[in-house]
Amino acid sequence: MAQQSRVQTPAFKNNIRLQPQARPVDTFTAPVAIPQDRNAARLMNALSAFSTSLGGLAPQMAAADAEKAQQEQWAFEKKIEGRTQAEWVADTKAGIVMPHENELQKKALLAASGMNYGAYRANELRNKLVTEFDWDNQDPDKLIADAINNDLAQHGKERNWGAPYLREMNKLKGWAVDYKAKRTAEQFNTAKSEQAFGLIDTKTDEMIAQGMTPEATARAVRSMYSDLGAEGTLGVNYKDLDQEVVNKARHLASTQPEYALALMETQHVSKEGMKLRLADKPALRETYLSIKAEAVKALDARAETAARESFASGDLGLMLSGGLAGVDDEEIKLPSGKSITVTRKQRLEAAEKAYKAQSDTAASQGRETPVLRLSRELNDYRKNNLEHPQLKRQVTGIADMATPAALQDTEQRKALLEKVNTAKWLAHESKNTYIAYSEQKDREFVETFLLAKGSMVHKDGRAYSDDEALSFAMETTNPVSAEGQLRIDRAKPKLEARMMDLAATPGRFYGEWKAVPENYSTAYQRVYTLAQRYIAGGMEPEKAVDQAATNVKNTSTVFRGNILMDLAGMNVPDDFEESMGAIVDDFAQRNPLTMQKNGIEPSDISIEPVNNPDQKSGGYFKLIDRNDRMPIVDDKGNMVTVSLEGVRAQSARRQAERVKKGDEAIHKAVEADQTEQASRARSEEIRQGKRKGFLEKEGIPLPDISGR
Repeated sequence: MAQQSRVQTPAFKNNIRLQPQARPVDTFTAPVAIPQDRNAARLMNALSAFSTSLGGLAPQMAAADAEKAQQEQWAFEKKIEGRTQAEWVADTKAGIVMPHENELQKKALLAASGMNYGAYRANELRNKLVTEFDWDNQDPDKLIADAINNDLAQHGKERNWGAPYLREMNKLKGWAVDYKAKRTAEQFNTAKSEQAFGLIDTKTDEMIAQGMTPEATARAVRSMYSDLGAEGTLGVNYKDLDQEVVNKARHLASTQPEYALALMETQHVSKEGMKLRLADKPALRETYLSIKAEAVKALDARAETAARESFASGDLGLMLSGGLAGVDDEEIKLPSGKSITVTRKQRLEAAEKAYKAQSDTAASQGRETPVLRLSRELNDYRKNNLEHPQLKRQVTGIADMATPAALQDTEQRKALLEKVNTAKWLAHESKNTYIAYSEQKDREFVETFLLAKGSMVHKDGRAYSDDEALSFAMETTNPVSAEGQLRIDRAKPKLEARMMDLAATPGRFYGEWKAVPENYSTAYQRVYTLAQRYIAGGMEPEKAVDQAATNVKNTSTVFRGNILMDLAGMNVPDDFEESMGAIVDDFAQRNPLTMQKNGIEPSDISIEPVNNPDQKSGGYFKLIDRNDRMPIVDDKGNMVTVSLEGVRAQSARRQAERVKKGDEAIHKAVEADQTEQASRARSEEIRQGKRKGFLEKEGIPLPDISGR
């Protein structure tokens, strides 16, 4: 039977033609398919994903013109695919549908809009459920249902919009169900883990408090696995229990480092019979190294603190006994193997801090007055060649503080007066310390204040008050005014005459020094300047010179006729002249060639301060010839200097000798007194007949001396 080829219908606009029938002898060949343009149909199939109703339109669209359908498809695809989710959401909220050409495109746009808005809302609610939602007291299904109902009421009038929207929201519902189930399971497991950790935490702390060793504590914690693990009451797996022990070790690393390391490093036997350490488990290795580093750091810090406290305690004892001069840098070996150096400066600071705390206690228990406390503390500081920081601050800055504004302010005036009174006390307690701690201008201010308070009266006979004395000192020690300069000019003849008189009179200008020093010009100029200022303040020339000379005497140090008006901040001992004299005499005895070559005696050697003090000694003095003030060298030609530390050591030896001599004298006096008391007691016993006397013992009759 002859076969007829297929024929295309006119609806697709293809040419109608018949294919010739195959001859019986030929192999059958399928008829050639007529070419068809199905692009429009594929577009509709793609868009049908947005709505089930859209897919049914594809066969009808396939009949459209191929070229036109292709262009329309491309233009429409570009409009849809080029939009972001935010743009779809914005259109939905505004109730806008993107421009379109027909109803089919509108449905496709609604479907795309619903899908994007649904994805947007699902993501928004998911974030809320994860971050804000109270899963224990609220229903997630209700939250989602309320959101759906609200969205559909506002935007879901079109089914083509609502269907894809609901598909996205239904995905959220499924996620919420899974999340809740997972969360419930996690809560159950977490509760068990937290209970396990609570037991491990509590028991570990109890064992530490009871003094159990770190290793014993670690073994006891491991023994708890049988009760807490899968076979025990909680049913927590061993891996989770390991993690809880690691958590406890992490908590202990900085406060109880030995126990933290023991929990990680102590061996235990596994269920399989293997000896293991938590530190060796690969999953815990990094955590172990972190815990170990923190624990080693804590052990080092503890060792360093203990060493520093030990130094501070020992150095406090040295400070009380005057032995801080021997303190030096000290190296500390830490548990980690590192070494640190505790410097001399750090040790002195720590000793002073400990001393202050100890002094607070002593002052409180002894009910010391501020003056008594200062006196006690100053003695301890001076024994160690240290400056008393609070005291030094109190006696410096006095002149700078004295301003007209300060004298008008009650609080500032009170503070200034306290400084002045402290300086007055210190000058009386230790003149050399006062000179070392204060500046020349401060000493002049204080001396002038004391002058006004002790020697000056008003014309009506009234004494100067504190405020008036402060004002006088401020005006006198500050630059001279025009009026004051006029007083000086008028009094100049009397001033110079009195200066010459005092300078030439032993025992007057230089007080108890009894002679004019070789460097008298230095003191002369100082006295002259001060006297001028006193005259500018209204004092008579003769009295001004006397008071200025007394001021210089009270604020200077002398050694063998050499005035030391500036000791470069050195705090010399009170017996400075005697102690330094002993050192100089010893030098002269040990260097006879120098003495012979220079033709000098020990009394010809004087000193000058060297303004180059270091942190340990406090300063130096160089030996000079008092006749020409040239430096003196020893027999080997080396320049000779004497450290303040050496002067202090000499002073301490002299003091020890004085104490020893005093003790010997007291001992002899006690022995003599005991002998006298024994003699009197024997005589009394003889008189009372309780004991025989010498004559009676020898059988010699006692003479009758009664006179009867």
